[in-house]
Amino acid sequence: MTVQFCLHVDRKKYFMINRGRQYGKTTTLRALAEYLKDDYVVVALDFQAIGAEEFADAELFMEAAERM
Repeated sequence: MTVQFCLHVDRKKYFMINRGRQYGKTTTLRALAEYLKDDYVVVALDFQAIGAEEFADAELFMEAAERM
């Protein structure tokens, strides 16, 4: 599965993992980051700490992202 994600990255395409709990999303993304780290700058962000109000406004979102 990681190979398919890497192909998307190499082709500058986006992908989305939209699954329920305990599906392996975090594990998959960590494996992908590990695989790509020699060829790409990998940045991991966790948006769970940002509240809904920050997502509603671009300026508030950027301020919240800077604090991460």
